[in-house]
Parts: sequence; C-alpha cells; structure tokens
Amino acid sequence: MSKALQECPTSGLLWAKAIELEPKQGQNAKSVDALKKCENDAHVIIAVAKLFWRDGKNAKARKWFNRAVTLNPRLGDAWGAYLAFELENGTSHEQREVIRKCVDAEPNQGLEWNKTVKKVANWRAKWAVKLKRFVEEVYPTEFNAKPLNREVELLLQGEDPYAAMATAQEEAAAEKDELDIKDEGGVKQESFEPATTFQGAKPGWCFKMGMRGLGYYRDPKQDQGAGIKGEVKQEGKAKVKEEDEKK
Repeated sequence: MSKALQECPTSGLLWAKAIELEPKQGQNAKSVDALKKCENDAHVIIAVAKLFWRDGKNAKARKWFNRAVTLNPRLGDAWGAYLAFELENGTSHEQREVIRKCVDAEPNQGLEWNKTVKKVANWRAKWAVKLKRFVEEVYPTEFNAKPLNREVELLLQGEDPYAAMATAQEEAAAEKDELDIKDEGGVKQESFEPATTFQGAKPGWCFKMGMRGLGYYRDPKQDQGAGIKGEVKQEGKAKVKEEDEKK
C-alpha cells in the first residue's frame, strides 16, 4: 500500500483503503495524511465519516457523509454508507432525505456499488430498490438495526408514500362523492349526472370535472341555500294569504 501511495499520491481510493487497513489507533493520523493529499475526494471523505461514525460522533459523521455525496453525487458507495449510518442513527426524516437525494442522483460509480447493482437481478430495479439491496448486502447489521418507518419502507420499495396517501384520499373523496343524498321527503337523489357540455345552471348542482368525470355534481351548499330560500318564500306566501283573509 505504501508503494502504491508513492506512485499515486493523489488517489482518493487508495488513501481510503489505507485508512481502512491501518490499525485502529493509527487511523485518525492516516486520515489527516489523506486529507492533506486529496481533501476533496469523496472516497477519503467517506473514510473519515466512518471514523466519526465508529466513535459515536454522529453529528460530525452526518456532516462528512453529506459532504461526500455533495462532492460526488454519482458515487453509490457513498450513498450506501450514508443510508446505513442514518438507518442506525438517524430519524425517519433523515433517512427519507438520503433515499430521495440518492434517487435524484442516479449513482453509477463505486467498486462495491457496481458489484451489487450490475447483477442481472438488479438491472431493471428502481434506484431506491438498488440502494436498499446494496445496504442489505454491504451493511446488513445497520440495515436491521431497528424496524423501518413505513414511509421509508415504501420508498425503498420504489414507491412514493405521499402519492399512495394522495391516491387513498382521492378514492375516499370519490366514495364520499358517490353517496346518495336524501332530500327531506326521503327520496334518493344521485350525486352525479354525466354531461359532455355545460347545459345551463341547475339549482343544487355544480358543473365541473371531478373524480367521476365531466358533468353535474350535487352541491350540498346550494341545496341548503335553496332549502332556506324555499322556506322564506313559503313563509312570505303564508303571510300574504293570512293578510288577505283578514281583509
């Protein structure tokens, strides 16, 4: 390793490996030497982040992991290590952020990363799924450190939990919209009438494009307003009739 570093003194990959192979008591000193030679190499930054991670200095480790993926967002090894760290020490929010940023970066570099993602079974996998499989394979202890948050789990399956939630809400709204509305006489009235064009205003209805398509949708607010107006009108007629009878 010493000879290799002499021949390639600015190789971040070699310096990162040198830090890894160094006895524990000498790793910090070796990392200082590495940073002097290639302070902006993502491989070295990840190696330093792992030292902080090992020593339980989570805030510093997170800062260095983030620096690594910022310097080289295409380095899959960095994203995998970053997520493994967050799965063990981070919140679900921090885990989701790493997954989303990794998906946006679409990493295609890294010795360990490519060993995993270039397997035939992973060729057509989504980026989040590739990330999950990488962490499962390279960092199994950290991956299983604690139960995954449901949203994190969905993200790692290549799904968007927020889209799923939005779909569920839309379906619930559609189901509610489909419920029949009963008038005061107990007669059922459909809540939707399909129409390809606007056919004029209809009391108690609203013309729009909704969950069930284009057409007229029952508007409870208009129904309520119409009911109040009807009551006022009937009261007015009753008063006029009463006055006529007195005359």
